[in-house]
Amino acid sequence: MQLLNNMYSSFSRMESNRKIALILVLILLISSAFLLTLRNTSSKNIDSFPKNSSSESDYSKLAYINEGSGLYEKLNNSDIYDRVSEDLRIFAVASFPEYNSAGAFVGFKITSKIESKDNIVHFSGRYGANKDKIVVSLQPKNHGRVFVQIINQSTETSIDNFLPTNTQDNIFIGSLPIDKGFYVIDYNEKLDNYTAFIDPLDSDKIPEVIKTIEDGSGKKITSSKMLTLNDISGRKIQSALYCGVYLSCSN
Repeated sequence: MQLLNNMYSSFSRMESNRKIALILVLILLISSAFLLTLRNTSSKNIDSFPKNSSSESDYSKLAYINEGSGLYEKLNNSDIYDRVSEDLRIFAVASFPEYNSAGAFVGFKITSKIESKDNIVHFSGRYGANKDKIVVSLQPKNHGRVFVQIINQSTETSIDNFLPTNTQDNIFIGSLPIDKGFYVIDYNEKLDNYTAFIDPLDSDKIPEVIKTIEDGSGKKITSSKMLTLNDISGRKIQSALYCGVYLSCSN
């Protein structure tokens, strides 16, 4: 009789253990499915334009930066913010095939604290199509320019040399104004051209002005539409001093 009781107790414990194991397996499966759904939903949310957003930006050319308000406040410059957004999109299209289709919506979510040290802004995040950690460093410059570094930390890849913000011309514009003693070179954002301030008596320095801009920007300066020459008070120098001599001046 005692033997039967022992067998029954053992059988009961086995059944109980099976039930517990089954419950644990079910909990694990449900949790995994929930986490997978949550992850997929989160990724889709990153690559989805927020319904309550009032932004009028063209996201066929820019990446939408989730949690981007803190970055916008840190940069305090809408031109730089848009340039960073453009670079983030270009990096995504070059790195992940999910974004290769024309006009694909690219979302980037900032997942770290936005830090600033020595005029360089640092943060990290991820794209909706991929979980790789993306590390970004920004160095704001003058005239709404910025030097950008974007690194996929998971694959240690970068395309910094191909980002629009990092062109030779943009880097040069960001370094202006520069004072060369006999003249000052700056950039006119409204006209989108270079401006030099020089004493008309020093007009023989105009070739040096042009060469300085060409060496710095990597562009050939041939037209007055690319370079405005002003005297030291800011008034435009009479075209007779340079039109047809140093620059073409077609209307």
